[in-house]
Amino acid sequence: MHDGSDYIKYAGMKTVLDNLIHRLEIPDLIAVFTDSPDRLQEYANNEAHARYLTEELVPDLERALPLLARPQSRCLMGASFGAAFRLSTAWRYPGFWGRLLPQSGSFAFTDIGGGTAAGRSSTRSSSS
Repeated sequence: MHDGSDYIKYAGMKTVLDNLIHRLEIPDLIAVFTDSPDRLQEYANNEAHARYLTEELVPDLERALPLLARPQSRCLMGASFGAAFRLSTAWRYPGFWGRLLPQSGSFAFTDIGGGTAAGRSSTRSSSS
């Protein structure tokens, strides 16, 4: 889960997952909560960050934990800009990620109005 500390702090995700597993509504799972020191850069369809998640983090986790190394056992989850990044990561690695949970994706188009994916500063000035 991208923005993992937000999922833990604001959504109570540890409790939510524990309750769902306890009630047998979802199978046992291992959730990985990640955060980015520079989310505007790393979440903006960033090839290096997608490569890190897919080619470094997941293999390290699969070596260290009892994970099923198959696409249907791997899920990407994120909200807002994190959802957009998760979609771009799955697109870059077809067949690796079997599940996506993008929540309220924030998609910016750089070809509309001269903006950028990381945001645009306002050029309007107000007159007094």
